[in-house]
Amino acid sequence: VAQINLLLDVLIASLLVEASISWLYYGDRLMEFPLGMFGVALSVVILPTLASLHARADRARFRSTLEWAVLLGLVIGLPAAVGLATLGGPTTATLFHYGEFSAADVRMTALALAAYCIGLPAFIGVKILAPAFFSRQDTRTPVRIAVLALVVNMILNIAFVGAITWHLAGDLLLDDPWRALALNPGAHAGLALASSASAWLNALLLWKNLAHQGLAPVFPWSDLARSGIAALAMMLALFWLVPPTADWLDMGLALRVVWLAGAVTGGAAIYALVLAALGIRPAVLLRPRDPE
Repeated sequence: VAQINLLLDVLIASLLVEASISWLYYGDRLMEFPLGMFGVALSVVILPTLASLHARADRARFRSTLEWAVLLGLVIGLPAAVGLATLGGPTTATLFHYGEFSAADVRMTALALAAYCIGLPAFIGVKILAPAFFSRQDTRTPVRIAVLALVVNMILNIAFVGAITWHLAGDLLLDDPWRALALNPGAHAGLALASSASAWLNALLLWKNLAHQGLAPVFPWSDLARSGIAALAMMLALFWLVPPTADWLDMGLALRVVWLAGAVTGGAAIYALVLAALGIRPAVLLRPRDPE
């Protein structure tokens, strides 16, 4: 389903401004980095544990393991999304702004990345919740939900790309829609935004299905608030400390790398300190809590 989704996204992107496919590709690659490091890693870690707990019919520990994974995904995924969106321009410039990759390409890739980052916590959530079905030999439910999310994604692709193009060139869209699509940069972000929205739908439906079976983890609303405050503090600090993307484009490679490493390290430190001050201790994240 994911590959079909990608194929259809590329098909629509091919109708847009030249280089739209590349902007989406680079934005997706950057978003996939934390998803692969944390989301996929969590999925791999919890699957055998959930399968073992299901075999022993230990529903309480099954839920507590899912709650731990959701909490860890939230604590990691939220700042990753906020940090990537905030540092999208500098990160893209540092990695790709060489040769034929222009300043406009940096801006458009950062725009696609920001749209993808809206769905990053949901993408991680899907990686965490799907093993709850696979561990119980239920492969049909996640696939049905993924297909539904695919259909919604296609509808949203058309809706978002059309809305952005209408905003940028309403009259031209009425007179010559193909030319309007091919001349207006920014419409590619609608495809990334549609992917993010469908990821949230996918995660929500997986959660709802688990709830019907009495296996859904309790959502950590208080921890979400704490993580949100810490991520907001990190974002404000990065906005204040990091030079704008226009200045970043004039830097040499070495200076870009130093600035980016400092921004990532400093942002992570600020997030961790605020999170600790709000009461989330590392010990809570190390292992699932014992069910009461």
